[in-house]
Amino acid sequence: MAEHVWSVLCQSGVIDRDSNRVSLLEVPEKVAIAGEKALAEVEAAASKGKVLVPMQLDIVSYWLRSDLSKPESGAVGRLTIVAPDGKRLASQEFPIGLKEKTGFRQRIKLQTLPYRGLGHYWFVIYKKTGSRWHRMTRLPLELVCIEDLASSAPSEPQQPS
Repeated sequence: MAEHVWSVLCQSGVIDRDSNRVSLLEVPEKVAIAGEKALAEVEAAASKGKVLVPMQLDIVSYWLRSDLSKPESGAVGRLTIVAPDGKRLASQEFPIGLKEKTGFRQRIKLQTLPYRGLGHYWFVIYKKTGSRWHRMTRLPLELVCIEDLASSAPSEPQQPS
């Protein structure tokens, strides 16, 4: 069965067609909502229904055959997004293509993040074995609020009197 090697959450995963190298650009640990006013607007909208925060994210995973000499088919993975409160927000299954190649890169593109408050969101990668799902990894992304840039700028130094 397919072996999970690694997964990375990034803003963009670029695969060079000539060299087959992958570049993982801007790997975030935190994403900020700028200012209390913006946060209040997001919170108000969330209290009325589902809110999707626009952000571009890629999740790039690399898988290998468990026996490099034998083609594998039928392997399935799943990405699940979990909110800071533990609620599962979204899930997407994907095939793990190891029939023709010994290694397989999976890139999942996300354009929005369902909002469920500030805190750590988890992007969980699973692999299906038989009828059971097994967790391969969890990738964190912390959603925080920062003060408006104008109010957080350093003040002018005081002249001595």
